[in-house]
Amino acid sequence: MEGVISTYGMDMIDPDIAIWIREFFSGAIAFFTTVLGVSIFATIATGGVEIMTSWETDALGNLLPLLDDTGKEVTMTITALTGWKMLFSTFTDFNAILWVAIAACSGGFSYVFWYRGLNMIGTGRCMAFNVTYALWSVPFGYLANFITRLYGWENGYTASGTILIGVVIITIGTILVVVNPKELLHMRDV
Repeated sequence: MEGVISTYGMDMIDPDIAIWIREFFSGAIAFFTTVLGVSIFATIATGGVEIMTSWETDALGNLLPLLDDTGKEVTMTITALTGWKMLFSTFTDFNAILWVAIAACSGGFSYVFWYRGLNMIGTGRCMAFNVTYALWSVPFGYLANFITRLYGWENGYTASGTILIGVVIITIGTILVVVNPKELLHMRDV
């Protein structure tokens, strides 16, 4: 529905303006529902007084209570401000800011290209390209695996045979939707 409505709207306005309008309202609604939603839910569910123990995993994967420097369990009180505290703690950690910026840029450019594609080639063909995100997860999964190893982390990403079969199916399906199969066999000379 978004593709159809946006394509119709872009007959009247530029794709860059359309994506700005969409992302602004989407971001504002998501921001307030997430931050306020976490806070309101936490308050209603716990009465604002429940104390949660923070957990960590040991080398064997067992959950253990997180201990501070003095050996005391680290706890957290859930209150109406919990959502806001989580939000502000994100912006005080450099690694969190870095990964949020990378995710924001990749998601933002993805939407800009999608809206321009909707405007240029129409909803049907552009949606065929839009579903290829599953295809792109394979090379980006390996890229993420490489990047996390630079930090000394190990995420162990590998593409199974089922994933590779899915990539082939997605590629063939995209080609068949975007191009007339009869034209594939009789390409004209350019």
